[in-house]
Amino acid sequence: MKSEYGNKLLVVLTLLSVVFGLSFMIPPMAICAQTSFTIWPDTTAPGIVDTGPDNAVELGVKFRSNSDGFITGIRFYKAATNTGTHIGNLWSSTGVRLATATFSNETESGWQQVTFATPVAIIANTVYVVSYHTNTGHYSCDQNYFNANGVDNSPLYALEAGISGVNGVYAYGSASNFPSLGWNSSNYWVDVVFSTTEPLPITLSSIAVAPVDQTILIGATQQFTATGTYSDGSTQNVTGQTSWSSSDLNVATINSAALATARTAGSTTISAVLNGITGGTSLAVQVPPLTITTASLPNGIPNVIYSTTLVASGGIAPYSWSIVSGLGSLPDGLTLDNSTGTITGTPTTNGTFSFTVQASDAGTPLQFVTTDLNITVAEQANFSIWPAATVPAAVDSGPDSAVELGVRFRADSYGYITGIRFYKADTNTGTHTGSLWTDSGTQLATAT
Repeated sequence: MKSEYGNKLLVVLTLLSVVFGLSFMIPPMAICAQTSFTIWPDTTAPGIVDTGPDNAVELGVKFRSNSDGFITGIRFYKAATNTGTHIGNLWSSTGVRLATATFSNETESGWQQVTFATPVAIIANTVYVVSYHTNTGHYSCDQNYFNANGVDNSPLYALEAGISGVNGVYAYGSASNFPSLGWNSSNYWVDVVFSTTEPLPITLSSIAVAPVDQTILIGATQQFTATGTYSDGSTQNVTGQTSWSSSDLNVATINSAALATARTAGSTTISAVLNGITGGTSLAVQVPPLTITTASLPNGIPNVIYSTTLVASGGIAPYSWSIVSGLGSLPDGLTLDNSTGTITGTPTTNGTFSFTVQASDAGTPLQFVTTDLNITVAEQANFSIWPAATVPAAVDSGPDSAVELGVRFRADSYGYITGIRFYKADTNTGTHTGSLWTDSGTQLATAT
């Protein structure tokens, strides 16, 4: 498209060639017009980059164009502390929202830009409002910027305050709403991208799913993301816009937030679909290695009931348990339940008994794992809170009524409560029943 300057230059050169017989080489740039415009160049920066309260707010600028054209996107200047999601909006002067887009792939600070999926046609010499929403505040702001002057960067013009009410407009709120309030003609540094010709539609060309070709264990999760590449060469994170699926839900499921959860061993394809475009990657799920997590076993006491359960993780449940033949044995009187891994019984012989226990899972192929353990069976020294020689200061006290009397206690080591003692006055006659309780009141044992 030729500019006005280019057309005039071409006419003058043509006349010279006709009248004087001169010939000219016309540089292509001399007759090519700029077709994309912004109010402020990329080299312009706010006087105050980071200001404003920590509140969610919509910030905007009123503008108009000297010619018909198309708004293709929105820009704003970002402070490093202006974090979170930013949403750009284009409004009519009466508050009708004409287009909206979410910024992505932002840099830490500086000018940020988002492109509308569909350009918006605007009419020459008509007032519009361009704005963006921030949840964190910390926006750029220069007060009195529009107080006496606008910004004339033809064909765009940011209005001087008073031409169409206030300029430098805002509206507080947790979501985008039309900004109509003003404060000291402040410039919040919001800009448009304007084209004099209708751009070709920007369409989604492909979707890349990342990370690619992952392998995880059963029960684990994997977060995926989707990046869209568009016909203009731009890219955008479209994770939250795509529809996610797994080709084999028995192997892994995936939710709308692109978080996959492994269920069984195998492989599946994770796919993301948007506007008829599909991207995908493979996800392999493996069985975690079988491990016996029991590292030691409690000791036993002769002729006292014993019970403990072996624990494993990984593999495919249920597990099977066994004592490896020829590699030790359990203490006399104890047995191993092969399906539950529980060792129970009443040991009858003192000593330390070493053995090797094996666990196998239910997978195909089976996994086997072994570990060496031991159980010591020995008479335990008896302890009491008070020595036998201790006598209460008041042997006989209390009313003549039925009552349960007790003491809270704890032990510093693993062991067994084998009995209960109490100090008795000669007047404390009748039957006495001893009880052991948890601290929450569950009765663990009783004896008369």
